[in-house]
Amino acid sequence: MPRLADLGGLDLLAEHASELLTRQELPELIQLILNDDQASGSAAGRNFLLAAAVAPRNGSLTEGEQLRLKIVTTIALLRHGFRSGVGRHPGLLLVDSPGAEEVDSGDLRHMLEDLVVLFLTAALPHR
Repeated sequence: MPRLADLGGLDLLAEHASELLTRQELPELIQLILNDDQASGSAAGRNFLLAAAVAPRNGSLTEGEQLRLKIVTTIALLRHGFRSGVGRHPGLLLVDSPGAEEVDSGDLRHMLEDLVVLFLTAALPHR
């Protein structure tokens, strides 16, 4: 998988955000931002993640893809808050019937594993 820097880094997010938010590869781009500490800790990265959370989909994504996008964006924002020590999220995240939508079982397992890692990260004392 490429790194965000290989695709243009933070400049890509700042200059082409409106186009990127409509791309089918948006979940993969969010994952690239998550894997890049500089991007996820930057204003450009946070702004892009927030925009992705509320961007209209215009029917370009299936219900399952929309669900995955919402969950990965929420995980990204929570993970950033835990890493940076900012934010006031109470640490409670309810995901009602994550398998109810058309979600590949491997994708569902991966999402749930990420949620468990996020929970463990939040539960462990910060040093």
